[in-house]
Amino acid sequence: MGTALNRAHDHDAIVEVLVGGQWLTGVVAGVDGYGVVLVDAQNDHSVVRMDAISAVRVPGRLAEHQIEARDLYDASVC
Repeated sequence: MGTALNRAHDHDAIVEVLVGGQWLTGVVAGVDGYGVVLVDAQNDHSVVRMDAISAVRVPGRLAEHQIEARDLYDASVC
């Protein structure tokens, strides 16, 4: 899972992580061996321990109703 999150971080991709039976969606703002920081469409940050993540999903394409990953990432650094 760490590799998928690192690659998503490198490419500003939107990811979904399964934590406690709930999917969290966002751009990976930071990742290390202990956890990941996700920034969602409302610019909310979620800090999740790596050992709490059951699955990582990286959508191949974004649906039209989803925002572009680059726009979400740019908003998170402002």
